[in-house]
Amino acid sequence: MKEFYERFLVIRLSDYPGLGINSDLNIVIIIAALAALLCITAVVMNIKIQRISEVIKRMLRIDATSPENAKTFAELKFTSERLFRLILNDKESREIIKTVGEKSYSYDEYAALQKQKYDFKKDIDIKEIRFYIPSESLASAEKLIMRRAGILQILLYCVAIFAIAALLVIFLPEILRLIAS
Repeated sequence: MKEFYERFLVIRLSDYPGLGINSDLNIVIIIAALAALLCITAVVMNIKIQRISEVIKRMLRIDATSPENAKTFAELKFTSERLFRLILNDKESREIIKTVGEKSYSYDEYAALQKQKYDFKKDIDIKEIRFYIPSESLASAEKLIMRRAGILQILLYCVAIFAIAALLVIFLPEILRLIAS
C-alpha cells in the first residue's frame, strides 16, 4: 500500500529540476478539494431552495392560495427581478406556484410556437403577474419549505470534486514534466 501511495499519489515538486520547489503537491490538491467540497455544500444548501421557500412562506402567510387571493410580486414585498425569474424558471417551484391567467399550450401548439422562435416570456410583466398556490399543491409547498439540499445532491458534488482531484493527481506529473522542460 505504501508503495502504491509513493508511486502514484505523491507528487513532489523537487523531482522536477526546472521548478526547484520542495513540496508535496498532492496534499495541496486534497486540501483544495475538501475546501471546495465545503463551499459547494454550503451553496447548494442555501441559495435556490431557501429563496423559493421564502416566497412560498410569504404566500402562505398572507393566504395566497387561490386565484382570487393571488398576489403580485410587489404585494408579496419582493423587489428582486432575479428572484422573480427564479420562480418562473424553476420547474419545481412552477409545479407549486401558479399564476393567474397563465396560458397552457398543447404539445402541438407549443412545438409550432417554438419553431417560430416565439418568446414565451415576452408576455410576462413583473408588475402585473399574480401568483398563488393552489390547494392541491399545499402539501408539496410544505415539503419544499422543510427541505434542505438533498444528500444525493451533496454526494454527487463530492464525487465530482474528488474525481477532479484524482485526475489532477494522476495527470499532474506529466503536466509538471512539460512545464519543467
